[in-house]
This record gives sequence, structure tokens and C-alpha cells, in this order.
Amino acid sequence: MQDVYYLGPADKLTVFVVSLPEMTQTVLVDPAGFISLPIVGQLKAGGRTTDEVREDIRARLAAHVLVNPIVSVGVADTVSQRLAIEGAVQEPGIYPIVGTTSLLRALTLAHGPSNLANERVVAVFREVSGKRMAAVFDVHMIRQGTMEDPPIYGNDLIVVERSRGKQLLRDVIGTVPLIGAFYTIDRISR
Repeated sequence: MQDVYYLGPADKLTVFVVSLPEMTQTVLVDPAGFISLPIVGQLKAGGRTTDEVREDIRARLAAHVLVNPIVSVGVADTVSQRLAIEGAVQEPGIYPIVGTTSLLRALTLAHGPSNLANERVVAVFREVSGKRMAAVFDVHMIRQGTMEDPPIYGNDLIVVERSRGKQLLRDVIGTVPLIGAFYTIDRISR
């Protein structure tokens, strides 16, 4: 099954219409999610697939210009589908994706969890119907097959929690001057 790609602002589309050379061009999806084409005017592209945009162009041309228009719409360049990964990962950042991916695959974009990660608490933030939603996943359970590897979409934010226990151990080890020597914890924390 092929992933569905939803268009967004700044994506570039290539439009081709048989018998109408003036319609063959590359267009940019504007910040509001629209494209403008000769003859058909402005159409909504953001949040839609190329098939849906192609069908809109075909319907408008069929209504006023051509009897059975043959239209092709493709993605020339994608920049709108990005994923942010932060927290306890090797390389936090913003990564481009096409279509959907899974949580495990998305974490590999950031070169995996860091040695301070609490992989049992990985939050995914997403906007659904204009509302900010969140879900928490356990990467260990996903790897074991006891929890489904959830789909991740463009504009999602993944946050990997930092393990307090691992951080504390790292801090304690960093403050102990000699390996193999015992110290009173009170002395170390001052």
C-alpha cells in the first residue's frame, strides 16, 4: 500500500492538461493552501491529495472548456511535510517526510533515543480538527510487538522523555572524582 501525501503550503505541483498547453505549468501552493491556474482560477490544494486536485481541475475544465479533459497533477517539490523530534534523542530537529511514517521510523531520523531516554514515555502531539491532541507510547512495547507502531504524519511533534534515574546516575558519576572510591552522597550533592 502506498502512503498518501497531503499537500501543504510551499509544495510545488506540476500540472499537465492534454490539448491546453497554457495549463501545463508548475505552480506553488500558497500559504493559505491554494493554487491559481489559467482558465480554472483558484483551487484549494492544502490538505488534499494530488488526485483530489486533479479531479477538481478536470471537473472545472469539463464544465466550461473541454468535453473529456485529460489532466495530470504531480508533486514537483515537497517542503510542507515536516516532523519535529525533540527531547532525549541523539539529534533533535525538524525532518522532512513524505506521506506517513511510523514512530519507530521517525525516531531513526533523529538517530534514535539518547542514552538518557525513557523510551517508555514517548509523546506524540498532533493537531486534529483544529484541536491539539497528544498520545503517549512505549517504544519497548512497540519493539516487542505488544503495542502497535503508530502512524506519524507531517507536522507531528515527537517528544522523548528524559529518564530522571539515568540523569541522576550520570550526574552522580560525573561528580565522583575517583573511580572505586565510596563517598557520602551528602558531600557529593553540595
